[in-house]
Amino acid sequence: MSGLAQPKFAQTVLDRLDDGGDVTAPVALLAALLVAGALLTGLNAWLQQRTSERVVRQVRRGLVHRLIRLRVSELDRRAPGDLIFRVASDSTLLKSAATEALIMTVDGVVTFAGALFMMATLDARLLAVTLLVLTLVAVVITVVLPRTTPPRPPWS
Repeated sequence: MSGLAQPKFAQTVLDRLDDGGDVTAPVALLAALLVAGALLTGLNAWLQQRTSERVVRQVRRGLVHRLIRLRVSELDRRAPGDLIFRVASDSTLLKSAATEALIMTVDGVVTFAGALFMMATLDARLLAVTLLVLTLVAVVITVVLPRTTPPRPPWS
């Protein structure tokens, strides 16, 4: 989110340079925003890794407990190492799907809302044009996309 505010402060620096005014305060604020953005990005990456590894650990622990309780006849029908491979690969896929995709979605929504807010404060016409284009794209996708999916075969 701090990345959305940086252009506003950069504009302030450029305006003060153009007017011949003091740029110390805007440059300090811009530097603070850059440092804050870097720190928040690092914190976000750390929290994401920590959360995703916890999810994987819990899923693997549950799957291993379930494997331990399987009957020998169930184990004999599988190739050696197949179940362990499935536990490892499926939990890694879950890590990608559950944590990274969720965080990216939330981050995208927050960034989108912040960008709309910044557009509204900077230039209402820019916001109106952007919303018009987004609405048109949504309508086109809603109308065209269902028509492009292939028909389902009768046997499925």
